[in-house]
Amino acid sequence: MKATFICIVTCWHVIQAQLQPILVPPPRDNHGFAESNDVLYLFGGYNGGKGYNDLYQMDPSTELWADLSTKVQGTPPSPRGSHGFASCGNMLYVFGGYGTNVGLLNDLHQLDTNTFTWTDLTSTALGKAPSPRYDHGFSCAGGKLFVFGGVDDKNPALNDVFR
Repeated sequence: MKATFICIVTCWHVIQAQLQPILVPPPRDNHGFAESNDVLYLFGGYNGGKGYNDLYQMDPSTELWADLSTKVQGTPPSPRGSHGFASCGNMLYVFGGYGTNVGLLNDLHQLDTNTFTWTDLTSTALGKAPSPRYDHGFSCAGGKLFVFGGVDDKNPALNDVFR
């Protein structure tokens, strides 16, 4: 059975924070923002040179934010921006980016959105890992993660693809 999904943006709507300002994510850029099971997740990014590795959740149906940083188990990825952030089923993945005080990264982390547990997959992933990079494409298709392009320490733009 084939399913067809059509998503049309007819107009933009500014969502006003409905919680106390302390519970709304601080301003940032170069962050990851992905959907899993109809909930939006925000990870990492930068603001004024400060890198984040915090995790927030927003329920679009209520337009409410929740800070998950203190609720997650395991070790979260280090602070970073310009990383890949993708959803595959109930899992969220973080790949690479530019780390605060460490430079380019090529580590891979998984967050189970059912248990809110971080797992570092860097040493268990099979095959040759992509070179450390930032500003790359990162997505899931057919239950597999893909990395495309980005910038590394030798090239202003890459066009390689990894699965």
